Amino acid sequence: MINSTLQEEQQHLEEVKNAIDNYRKTLSGHVEGIENEYKEVFKNIRDPYLTTNERFWSVFNAIEKYEQSGISQYSKHLLELTEIQDCPYFARVDFNLEPIYIGKFAFYDSKSKTIVTDWRAPAAALYYNYSKPTKEASYRVTLGNGQENKFLGELSLKRNIEIQNGKIVSLFDNDAEKLEYLRENLSHQTGGLLHDIVTTIQDDQNQIIRLPLNARMIVQGSVGSGKTTIAVHRLSYLFYNYADKINKDNTLIITPSPVLLSYISKTLPNIGIYETTCLTFFELVKRTLRGNGIRCRLSETGSKELDIKYLENQLENVKKTTIRKLAKNPLCFRYELIKEYTRLEELEVPPTRALEQIKKQLNKELTKIKNKVHVEVVEDKIKQFQKEYVTIKGLQDYLQTIVDGIRDELLASYASSLNLDEASQLFYLYGKAVGFKRLPKFQQIILDEAQDLSQSNYLIVKELSKRSGLTILGDLNQQTKEGAVRTWDEVKEVVEGLNLIKLDISYRSTKEITDFSSCILSPFVSKELLPQSFERHGSQVELKEFKHFDELLLNLQERINVIQKEKHVSISVVTCNPKEHQQTFFYLKDKINNVLEIKKGFNQFSEVAVYVCPKELVKGLEFETVFLINPSEESFPKGVRGAKDLYVCSSRAINNLQILHTSQLSGLLNL
Repeated sequence: MINSTLQEEQQHLEEVKNAIDNYRKTLSGHVEGIENEYKEVFKNIRDPYLTTNERFWSVFNAIEKYEQSGISQYSKHLLELTEIQDCPYFARVDFNLEPIYIGKFAFYDSKSKTIVTDWRAPAAALYYNYSKPTKEASYRVTLGNGQENKFLGELSLKRNIEIQNGKIVSLFDNDAEKLEYLRENLSHQTGGLLHDIVTTIQDDQNQIIRLPLNARMIVQGSVGSGKTTIAVHRLSYLFYNYADKINKDNTLIITPSPVLLSYISKTLPNIGIYETTCLTFFELVKRTLRGNGIRCRLSETGSKELDIKYLENQLENVKKTTIRKLAKNPLCFRYELIKEYTRLEELEVPPTRALEQIKKQLNKELTKIKNKVHVEVVEDKIKQFQKEYVTIKGLQDYLQTIVDGIRDELLASYASSLNLDEASQLFYLYGKAVGFKRLPKFQQIILDEAQDLSQSNYLIVKELSKRSGLTILGDLNQQTKEGAVRTWDEVKEVVEGLNLIKLDISYRSTKEITDFSSCILSPFVSKELLPQSFERHGSQVELKEFKHFDELLLNLQERINVIQKEKHVSISVVTCNPKEHQQTFFYLKDKINNVLEIKKGFNQFSEVAVYVCPKELVKGLEFETVFLINPSEESFPKGVRGAKDLYVCSSRAINNLQILHTSQLSGLLNL
């Protein structure tokens, strides 16, 4: 029976693979035809007899037609077909006796019948939401008008299909064997890149990924719980299901680190996100301030505690000063400007914006006067109108001096060189008092490693996410930045409407590595925040002492050579001080192939390489094997901060963690 089922599934797989291959060849020929056509067009544009104007319009029209040809969409679809050619799907569910095959990307036949259902499609939820067949299954489809259709029926089969190199290697029904499949899958992770998890998404992860577009949440996820992976899969899900509402220009991924941003960006095309905005928090602040004409030098170091009452008092003083200045001019009473200003203030219009609106309203009065002058014939009346015109123009100039004064005084109250906390507070006050002329509008914001932002930084997040869905992901156990939030309640004090979701199972590392890392941190934090280890076993964490650093490096080289002969994986050598970092990198670079140094701006992540990484940049990354070099008391002093730093470093390994040292180990490792 098993062999019969396997043969049937293999036959179906061959049919789907052939169909994909045929369509891929057809589409590839179509794309090549479009490209050749426009190569010829651009070749003809070089005609020396064309005038400059003719050449310009020829280029313009050619580019416009090229974009309208759909080449971009065809090329993306071609990439997806190539991706799924040998492994078009990973699961099958039978719903109301209809088989549904689920894969990373959808595939349709020539009559638009679904052959493979995209994992992000509503029907695919049947695979993720149910562990075994049931007569009362359902899934929901959201319509364009926001209403939902619920489809009810019997789920008679749930089957996991493991395919390697175009052949089915295993089948198992229901979730009885799924944990073992997950263990096997995790054990073979190479690290070095953020991998997609469409075949192994767990129930708690799936619930977050499939939340509605406008959901606003904080995800407190323990180390290895898949926070970053969940974030990018959620964005992929939203791009697929809300294509009419979100796009590359109104989605934003924010991280504190440029290295982590590069690490995340590498995996986005693999899950169907070809373009989106990705920024570090520092770059986001800099762009936003400069885009509104605020010039200042920004520093990533330093902090300033948030005193929201002080900021509110500053804002209140701006409002009171504005009222006083309006009251000094009798014309403001004559034209009832104070009354109008108060009305706009109650609508939370920033003071300068309110004054600018009033100036525009006065323009209407000026237009009326102009019209009167044109039709009036009595000289005295004309002079009276002209005098009133000059008076109103003067009043507009007076309002402008108040506007300029608010902006200048606010900027003068801050130094020309600011740290991120000071810049965030300036951002908040500027928005409330002056208003931003160029503030990007987002439908979805993803904020990763959010535990390293301060309460002040969240003032910016609050303003940018007022009308958007918001996913904040972090782990308070990995909070290592001075001045960062201590609890998620501090974030909720600033940003409204956030629900807290907890993920406490660590899938990344073996139980031995997870337990080792937890022991480092457990004396200093609440046990509720420590990860629960997924039951996957491996080798014990090894600690090896050497007399001299040269001896350590030689042994490190030998260990790396052994690993590279056995398997193709990522290896990270995490260094703890600048001098040893340089020594280690230059030594390994001369002895071993494909040794890369991770530093600010690094973007060469791949599945197979040896990465030499300073401890300050390793957060958020993962590798199959990690060598931690000389974790001394100086690098990781005994205390909360040192424990969190060491916890981050030791929890990067998937299967193998080795600690090599010559100096006295940190007291935190006296486990």
